[in-house]
Amino acid sequence: FRSQLKLAIRNEVARNPLISVVQLQNALKERGFKTANGNPLDWVYISKLVRKLNREKAIAVETEKASERSHHQGAVTAHG
Repeated sequence: FRSQLKLAIRNEVARNPLISVVQLQNALKERGFKTANGNPLDWVYISKLVRKLNREKAIAVETEKASERSHHQGAVTAHG
């Protein structure tokens, strides 16, 4: 359930990068992500997941940049 929810959040944020948590709650409810009694998921829970996804994305970008830097430095020393 959680991985499907994270994917749904990523899709909604990709569609609208400035989406608010309330808009996200409603969009997720429309996609079938809701509490057992049919209410939208908790605001705090959704905002924590959004922050976690943003952190994961930032770490992935930083890791990619570090990899490119080390690859580039290796290329420079190989030619030097």
